[in-house]
Amino acid sequence: MWLLRESRRSLHRSGLILADSGYQGLDKIYFQAKTPVKSSKKKPLNQQDRELNHLISSIRIKVEHVFGKVKAYKIFSTTYRNYRRRFNLRMNLICGIINQELAI
Repeated sequence: MWLLRESRRSLHRSGLILADSGYQGLDKIYFQAKTPVKSSKKKPLNQQDRELNHLISSIRIKVEHVFGKVKAYKIFSTTYRNYRRRFNLRMNLICGIINQELAI
């Protein structure tokens, strides 16, 4: 959450922010943030909230699959331990390979 607060300037210009339920307070910071609605024993979800959660999850799963493909490369599966100045180059190369695979 700290990194998210630090990068606040660039997020205000972006469109809709879809986050998982771990970021429940995000909509208090950013009005365009949408997180799934949580239920409790005393207050179960109604049909509209269930449909909203399903819509958010169906969009987010595509992003999570790409994260999984990036982590399939061992260099990004754990803590990055190489030079910081090379991180963007390596990330762009791996994302380019993944984009090429998805295009085929």
